Amino acid sequence: MSTELKRTIMFGALAIDSLFLAVAMRDIGNPFWKTPMWSNHFFVMALGINIVLLGLTLGTTVGRSLLKLEPITLFQLGLIIAFGIFNLMIVELGKKVMWNKNI
Repeated sequence: MSTELKRTIMFGALAIDSLFLAVAMRDIGNPFWKTPMWSNHFFVMALGINIVLLGLTLGTTVGRSLLKLEPITLFQLGLIIAFGIFNLMIVELGKKVMWNKNI
């Protein structure tokens, strides 16, 4: 595995993790699925812009060349998204442990 591919996977993992963390931390006392997604239009707009920019960075030659990244396969993209979902579950578990008095 080349250094550029490792850099690409780490970049994607950190970017996806940051997006999921932003969604999870919108309401620190409640799980993200109980918080209305469309209640904050600026947040939704920023989230959409970040997803588009991440897609352009990983999906276009120009975006990859600016950051010296390599193309990734769908399997690698799936691993990156799975990493983000795993981290989201860990954050939600931490929120439940820290703020739920019934445990």
